[in-house]
Amino acid sequence: MRVKLKLNYKINVACVILAAGLSKRFGGPKQLAKLEENGTSLVQNALDTANASSSDYVILVLGQAASEVAAETALGRASLVYNLDFAMGLSSSVKCGLSNVPADSDAVLFMVADQPYLTSGILDDVMRIYRSNRSKIVALSSPSGEPRNPVLFDRRMFTELGQLSGDKGAREIVLNHIKEVKFLRSNDPRVLLDIDTKEALEAARRKKM
Repeated sequence: MRVKLKLNYKINVACVILAAGLSKRFGGPKQLAKLEENGTSLVQNALDTANASSSDYVILVLGQAASEVAAETALGRASLVYNLDFAMGLSSSVKCGLSNVPADSDAVLFMVADQPYLTSGILDDVMRIYRSNRSKIVALSSPSGEPRNPVLFDRRMFTELGQLSGDKGAREIVLNHIKEVKFLRSNDPRVLLDIDTKEALEAARRKKM
């Protein structure tokens, strides 16, 4: 009997948006904050960016103020999942997103909802680097070479991701495997901006004027 080989194997990537945080430093549902008065919210902007990318799946993880955020958000092609353990910290959202990644995904690309200048083109560049050499980890980097979000993990890293605990993301895993990380450097410093406080939001608004 002749076995048919699958020569053009499709490499699937699931994009997971982490938006379940407590927003303690912001003092309210940061996900719904807007960079422009009549613009889209931070979480909607993240969704639109992910939906416009070449990722095969998009998953939005909500937790704190989930009902309020979901009611004001258009999912598009994204799937919505709830992190019931969001009070346990960022690691719980990473694990929640990971547990909802479709079985045929070869990698997961984590992004956060508070990087308003992140583009679908940057997400596509991260996935292109991964698809071209199947690296274990691909991450955006700061000008100094520091790993930043978004960050992509090959399925080989899923077990390690699932062992995270406390209020920390996957940065520790990236640093532990730093020699195996492929980096994408952005020439636009705004891409690295994340909005953690209302002061940071106001500063970003002033720069946009």
